[in-house]
Amino acid sequence: MTNLTDCQRCCIIDELLKLSIDGDLPHGAKIAVARDFKRSPSAIGKIWTHYCISVTAEVEGGEWQSRIKENPGTKRKDRSKCIVRLQELPIEDRSVERRAAGLGGVSRHIICSLVAGGKLERKAARIRPTLTPKNKLDRVEHVLIFINDDTLEFEPLTMVGRWVVHPSAVPAFQLTGT
Repeated sequence: MTNLTDCQRCCIIDELLKLSIDGDLPHGAKIAVARDFKRSPSAIGKIWTHYCISVTAEVEGGEWQSRIKENPGTKRKDRSKCIVRLQELPIEDRSVERRAAGLGGVSRHIICSLVAGGKLERKAARIRPTLTPKNKLDRVEHVLIFINDDTLEFEPLTMVGRWVVHPSAVPAFQLTGT
């Protein structure tokens, strides 16, 4: 159902004022007016409450106009500004859509629609993880395990089945089935 126009709201207030007795509505008045205008009684009640509040606030003639603006809803963001903000991000931060959306101050939906519309394009089909300073240190620490302290060379690795294993991980003896 569409929103009521200001003219319809004025007619509803006039009908309710005709039925009111010293500013009080008799039982069933809102329902009767709602039935005449084919609206819910709660909608009529909200209009009447808004009118009564404006009258007690000494607004001359009461206020019955719609509080809905002519163009309601969230306004579209200027997508060219979003593209500029995304292009200003470092490449590492642009590789994942979620991260780019968070750091660029836009929603993931906008990024997806820009990609679908051809305004943005993916450079790689696979997104590679960023090598952060912490990841670099973790990798170096892992490799240092395999370096011999005396010779400063890598210790030999053993092939067990399909896996390359460090000698310390190979058991000292193996059980064989008899």
